[in-house]
Parts: sequence; structure tokens; C-alpha cells
Amino acid sequence: MQIISISGRLTADCVKRLSASGSEFVTFTVAVNDYRASEKKDATFYYDCIMDVRPVTEYLVRGKAVNVVGSLTPSIYEKDGKGYLHLDVKVLHIELGAKPRDKGSEVEKAAPEDMPV
Repeated sequence: MQIISISGRLTADCVKRLSASGSEFVTFTVAVNDYRASEKKDATFYYDCIMDVRPVTEYLVRGKAVNVVGSLTPSIYEKDGKGYLHLDVKVLHIELGAKPRDKGSEVEKAAPEDMPV
């Protein structure tokens, strides 16, 4: 089993799906920014994730920061006569992070430190 740990933000709200056997699961994509020092720019990588429905599912909305630990699950498919390999992350553990960024609001200012008396 190959384990991967990723931290990033959801690109869209999670989507509930139904397997052929009738069990529910959700899918979502995590965008991870990685600074490339040699190129002096950010690169973004996208990870497709699959998870059983859990109580946390309702909080998986676009922009939500998450930390995911999961196993890489390969799937091979054919399109236009060519074979392709796609890797999904089967979520074993998920932690929720910061709320989605609200582009319309101002950044909250930090509370001032206590002043000595």
C-alpha cells in the first residue's frame, strides 16, 4: 500500500455518489500549491479523492482547507485507443482546516496583546 499525505484546499463542494453495490461515497479534489524554487513560481497539483460518507462530509465545501492521508489507488482506462493511468487517493484520515476564503470581506485584524498594568 502506498500512503500519501496532502494539505490543500478543495476545488469544489464534495459530490455524493452511489457505487454499483449500493454504498454511498463522496468525491472531491484537493489543490496543493508547491513553490518551485528553481522556476521561481508556484505549481499547483490536483488530487482526486474518494471517501466513505462521514459526518464531516457536510463541511467539505469549495475553498475549505484540508489535510488528507490516504492510499493511492490506480485505475487504468482506455480512451481513443490509448491506455491511461489515473491515481485516486482513497481517504483514510481527513482533518479540516481553515474556513474558505471570502473574497468580499476584509482580513480580520489580530486582537491586540494585553497591556501590562
